[in-house]
Amino acid sequence: MPIEIVELNHSLIREASLLLAGYRAEGGWDGGHAEECEAALLRLLEDAHTICLLARHQDEYAGFVTYHWGFSTTKGLPILKIQDVYTSPKHRNSGVGQALLQHTVELARERGAHRLQLETDTGNLPARSLYEKLGFEWISQKEVYMLPLSRWRMRTFGQKSDGLDYARRKGCYAVIFDEDKQQVAAVLTAAGHYFLPGGGLEDGETDHECLRREVLEETGYAIHIGSLIGEAERYFLSSRNEPLIGDGKFYTAQFAEKVQDPAEDDHSLQWIRVEEADNLLFHEHHSWAVRCARAANSDV
Repeated sequence: MPIEIVELNHSLIREASLLLAGYRAEGGWDGGHAEECEAALLRLLEDAHTICLLARHQDEYAGFVTYHWGFSTTKGLPILKIQDVYTSPKHRNSGVGQALLQHTVELARERGAHRLQLETDTGNLPARSLYEKLGFEWISQKEVYMLPLSRWRMRTFGQKSDGLDYARRKGCYAVIFDEDKQQVAAVLTAAGHYFLPGGGLEDGETDHECLRREVLEETGYAIHIGSLIGEAERYFLSSRNEPLIGDGKFYTAQFAEKVQDPAEDDHSLQWIRVEEADNLLFHEHHSWAVRCARAANSDV
């Protein structure tokens, strides 16, 4: 039976997430969190530079390859960089991995690329054998260096209920400690809920633009933005029983000068003790961000 190659789209997220969960589990990750896999693939679809292809074999989705385009400065030509290749155990030795790789080779040729390149573990002998069979060469003179920019991965909180259509709400939030690092800034709403300062990302905004605007509206203060803490999401029902996913990026920050009075009358700036954040903050992923920020700095 021929192997069909299709590009990932929103209708295939569920099938692709099952493959990603298997890939993560084999790599030592906890592959059991389907929500995390779905969220990762949704973010991939939003990235204009990254493509995921799925292989369909025997009426099942059997594997995937992800790739992105680079550019050779010296040659003045594109480079196709393969990020991940995976075949589910059931479909191994059936040509799925080879079909995915051959498809990317054809894409690179069509675009006039100078080369394809990928990385693999030195002990992954089956993969290395396949790459060499397809003409890939091991470049012994090259070394791979990585600079990890964060110690986090996407965390998921809350319980996803079957049968509900969740809408994703992206936002950016600030973890701001006081001078003694014993208290963290929070915004108290008229409903009596505490949130980290920040809010929803508007069309065309960068994370920093969103964060500065939201904190200014809620507190009246300008801020100095520090480093990215991480990204996390929470499944929950709104006060109007809307199924939502709160997808937040969290940054360390400091208050600068006060610029104006808060623009939102039903929001007030409060300082809560760090050890009380878990109990007071409405969203679990907000309190998670406070814990991460505190642990990241021995002075906090």
